[in-house]
Amino acid sequence: FAVVFGGLNNHRQASDALNTITFTSKGFDWSDHNNSTVVQQRQPWPGARYGHAMCLCGGVEDYDQVVVFGGYDNTSKPMADLWVLNTKFLASACGYNDSGGEASTLWTKADPKGCIRPKPRKNPSIAHLDGKIFSFGRTMTIRPHRRGEVELFDLKSRIWSRRATCGEEPFEQNCQVHPLDGAMKLVAVSKREPSECGLFNRLDVLDVRTEPMMTWSRVSLEWFGDYTMIPGTRVCFSSAMDSSAGLLYIFGGRQQGNSDDEGEGAELLSTLIVANFS
Repeated sequence: FAVVFGGLNNHRQASDALNTITFTSKGFDWSDHNNSTVVQQRQPWPGARYGHAMCLCGGVEDYDQVVVFGGYDNTSKPMADLWVLNTKFLASACGYNDSGGEASTLWTKADPKGCIRPKPRKNPSIAHLDGKIFSFGRTMTIRPHRRGEVELFDLKSRIWSRRATCGEEPFEQNCQVHPLDGAMKLVAVSKREPSECGLFNRLDVLDVRTEPMMTWSRVSLEWFGDYTMIPGTRVCFSSAMDSSAGLLYIFGGRQQGNSDDEGEGAELLSTLIVANFS
């Protein structure tokens, strides 16, 4: 099943709704869990939010976890809290399987230890790799984002840290990030700088193994599709990564304009493009 949390409701207000989509041979079922017996216990629950980031952490403590980070509350105040959803508990409580779900809570707030705290970010993106959550996105401070630095959270020790990077990082760090598990690398999909030309969105890879600094490198792409359907650079798109196969999927969005940051008024896209990193 897939997990959906938060966003804006029909009244344009931040939501704390938790939903699951169960895929079957006949289609899919949509379930709302805020009024289920799981929630009637009034366990700890993330605050209502929109514009947050989520990622799947596979194989943590023998079950999958979903991590939620940041976003905006109903007053448009940026947040930098991190919550972990126990999918084994959710699956068992909702009857998806009979695995037991012995955990006592559905949601756990990952209160950090140590002196470092994450920065609130505009349109954050997070990715899980090797037991750590990597956080990206333009920081919500008067000062601009400090280039050459990445924040990461260790799920086991509950400690935030900042690692220096070298190389040319994505434009303003506003990007969507996905793990390449076997290679211990992260793939970032971002728009291009206004002065930059290109037939595709910009792709960068962060090698987390290099010392003393993690290293950014630009990916050079070739187009193997129909030349009448060259995708162009897009904004407001969705992307997903099949880490085991090394395939990155980019879908929808708008054509990136020359001046409008969100591409308002630009052509809406319904095409799916695939980048092969294998």
